[in-house]
Amino acid sequence: MTRIIKFLIIISIFMFTSCSKKSTENIVPQINGENIRGVWVSVYDMDFLKNDEKNFSICAENMFKDIAEKGFNNVFLQVRPFSDALYNSEIFPWSSYLTGVQGQNPGFDPLKILIDKAHNYNLKLHAWINPYRILYENDITKISKDNPAYEMIQNKDDSVFICDSGIFYNPCSIKAQKLILDGIREIVKNYDVDGIHIDDYFYPVTTDDIDKNQFEKYDGNLSLDEWRMMNVNSFVSGMYSAVKAINKDTVVSISPSGNIESNYTSHFADVRKWLSEPGYADWIIPQIYFGFENEYSPFEKVLNEWKSLDKNENVSLVVGLALYKCSKPDENAGNGVNEWTENSDIIKRQIEMCDNLGFVLYSYPYTNSQEFINYSDLLKLSE
Repeated sequence: MTRIIKFLIIISIFMFTSCSKKSTENIVPQINGENIRGVWVSVYDMDFLKNDEKNFSICAENMFKDIAEKGFNNVFLQVRPFSDALYNSEIFPWSSYLTGVQGQNPGFDPLKILIDKAHNYNLKLHAWINPYRILYENDITKISKDNPAYEMIQNKDDSVFICDSGIFYNPCSIKAQKLILDGIREIVKNYDVDGIHIDDYFYPVTTDDIDKNQFEKYDGNLSLDEWRMMNVNSFVSGMYSAVKAINKDTVVSISPSGNIESNYTSHFADVRKWLSEPGYADWIIPQIYFGFENEYSPFEKVLNEWKSLDKNENVSLVVGLALYKCSKPDENAGNGVNEWTENSDIIKRQIEMCDNLGFVLYSYPYTNSQEFINYSDLLKLSE
């Protein structure tokens, strides 16, 4: 009888311990039992975009075959870089990256081919969009007349903001938010994408000329910075809800700046909320693009800062790594300026430190670098 009582006590302790496990512990994102091993592919990485359908298809096939053979299982592919589309859209014009002219139909649907080819190699494809960006210069003539931004500019609509660094949809504009969300819905409805992905382009500037008039109309107790964060949060939560309403299995991921505080002071991106509360993202992929010897943001310190943040049980932390920095001086690293030129194993060591978080490398062309080729076991580290 005594043994039975002791056994029941042990079982009770075990069950209590298991049930009281912190909900903030990170769940490792997995695809078919494998940890995330991802790579970003931008429009600059696909030199075959200006091609006829046959050659485009062959080049896409070769790219995804190469990505799969190198051990990746997730691809974050840029499909809307500048209020445009690498797919058949009723909202945004065809991208100039396809034909050289924004709005010109290439004669086929590039995204459909890209998705089919990726899935042929069991790769998950996440449609990467830059929600607010319209143009990296302020030459309005380079925007096609079927671009929704064109009419806004002609009507002097404050949903668009023009500055020295370019033209952007205004993050505080409800009209702009609706337009962007409608574009996201269109992708998820019409294409078999595995995820929707956005990166660190939120507020383009911190000066008050972007939203001074709108903030003056705001009748509340929030400061300007808090109000800006509210605007971005509104868009992000709207994106999450829009995607999940169509397909609950579509992954929503965000890749913010690796510097936690700069997300708040420069981009007004509330990354702590997105990690700790439901309804904003499934994966957060900070761009921890720093070396171990970076004077201001050493990799290990920054990684630990992200790992220490509270996390909702349904939100996963994945690490973005700067493969593109290999063999180059890092002018922003202070005393660590030459670390990437003097060491050939930085990315490998960083992956080892990521434990089982999963990682995404920026970007695809750099997987052909000697540093990457030398890491014969690079992607096996997270299997």
